[in-house]
Amino acid sequence: MPTNKGITVAREEDPDLKQAIVRAVLADLPEWFGLPDATNTYVEEAAKLSLWVACYEGQAIGFPRLHN
Repeated sequence: MPTNKGITVAREEDPDLKQAIVRAVLADLPEWFGLPDATNTYVEEAAKLSLWVACYEGQAIGFPRLHN
C-alpha cells in the first residue's frame, strides 16, 4: 500500500488483500451494504476481479467498481 501523503490510486493484485480492503470499505457503508449475505458475496467476488484502491496516507478509503 502507498504510504505517501495525499490520495493515491493503485492496483491491488493479492486476492486476500483485495477481500480485506473491500470488506473494510463496505463495513463503513452499512446503509448501502447492510445485508451480510450480499456483502459476503461482493467480498468473495473481489478476489477474482481487478481492484484499484484509493488510499489516503496509506489507508484504503475506497475503490471504483466497474462493470462490462
